[in-house]
Amino acid sequence: MEELKTDVQPMYTRNNRKVIVISRVNSTEVIVQEIFIADDNQEYLSGEAFTVIESELFDKPCSSWKEKYDIMLEKYHQDYYKEEERQRDAIRKMANSLEKERDRLRLMKEQLALVNFDPKIDSGVEHQLHRIIDFLCNDLEWIVLEEYHPKIMKLSELELYWYDCWGHGRIDGIKLVSLFGKSNGDLEYRLNTYSDGSGGWTTIHPFRTYEEAFEKFTEILKNKSISDEVIKQAEECGIELDPDKLSEWAIKRIEGIDKDIANFENQTKGFKERKQQIGGYIKRQA
Repeated sequence: MEELKTDVQPMYTRNNRKVIVISRVNSTEVIVQEIFIADDNQEYLSGEAFTVIESELFDKPCSSWKEKYDIMLEKYHQDYYKEEERQRDAIRKMANSLEKERDRLRLMKEQLALVNFDPKIDSGVEHQLHRIIDFLCNDLEWIVLEEYHPKIMKLSELELYWYDCWGHGRIDGIKLVSLFGKSNGDLEYRLNTYSDGSGGWTTIHPFRTYEEAFEKFTEILKNKSISDEVIKQAEECGIELDPDKLSEWAIKRIEGIDKDIANFENQTKGFKERKQQIGGYIKRQA
């Protein structure tokens, strides 16, 4: 093997063989010989010389589009998995921190139970403080939505779905729940339409058990004005509405229906008279 001279400029073939040009065959082809690297990293000329097209020799090793794409894809996967693991680690830390905070709040709740509130001055304060702590500790499972059509649902069902332009949906967090204080000292929980607080809002009432939530749901439904929708909801849930309010609504509803019937009969009478008038023209033409 002949040791490679340091002043010789190596070239690379399409398949990345390192060679040097020995001589020229014609205007387009040259004769080259391959360069090999020994264990001591010394480069040597070895093997038989072969002919290549000069335009297919390159100053640097070349790679195909697929090879470059595979390298780029591999780097993307590595970066993706690193970022995914970083986010998982951040979520684990947040979860641990949240659980510690909830433990602290539960301890505060136990200490709060030892405080003697004056029922004349602090009416409802103790209950509201316990409710806030329960909410922050995730100890409340059910909520009542005070909407036009009130309903009971689990707090975990307050998931906000995000949809892309192709209609593909994914869970994008929980809708924003805000706490408002009134001038009389009462607190009110409101559920926003979107997770950033935009859109409309609905008053909600959080509870530990379904029985507590159903009791509030019944109270809200009974306090609403009687309507077909309220009656339907009450019947579906087995709730008895106020008989006096129901009777008053039924009387007014019947009066309204009677007026509708009278209007319909007047319209029908007018149509019949018009029909008879038009029929008279047909007879005269005959």
